Amino acid sequence: MGNDSSRPVAGKLSPSEVDRVSRRFHRLPLYKGKAKIGELADMAEIGGNPIMYQVLRAFDAENSGYLSLEMFVSAIEFFCQLKDIDSQYSFAFRLYDQDKDGFISLDELQNTLRTLVGHRYPGDQLDEIAKSTLTVFDEDCDGKLSFAEFKSLLTSSDLQSRMAPSFF
Repeated sequence: MGNDSSRPVAGKLSPSEVDRVSRRFHRLPLYKGKAKIGELADMAEIGGNPIMYQVLRAFDAENSGYLSLEMFVSAIEFFCQLKDIDSQYSFAFRLYDQDKDGFISLDELQNTLRTLVGHRYPGDQLDEIAKSTLTVFDEDCDGKLSFAEFKSLLTSSDLQSRMAPSFF
């Protein structure tokens, strides 16, 4: 998230970075001082990130669909702590593995794709994408993706390029 040498610890935003995030946050329409998660996730700086919507939702303790500036900054700081590629893969896998059984089923893949990009594709097209993905990457043909199979689905450059918000 930039090379600001005043950042005190990995994953924490410096005061100047918080100021930039704050200015961008306050450009959005606010309701009771909070912004819609969908609008935050669609911000140009993070809009290309396929899992940021899920990260932001995880910080919505009230399940209201809105985040305060404080919660938004917390989400970005959490996300920035995922520095090494293994942490990024593991976090992404956990987002897809909704029942926490250690595998990504076709239903979980479809559900996550609907959440992440469903507004861009018709449902039947997403279902086909999920089925094709499972067919190609399910190396042991058990109908689900293991962590190793999921990792092979993503290249490190692909994941890293999508994991970093570009506020800075």
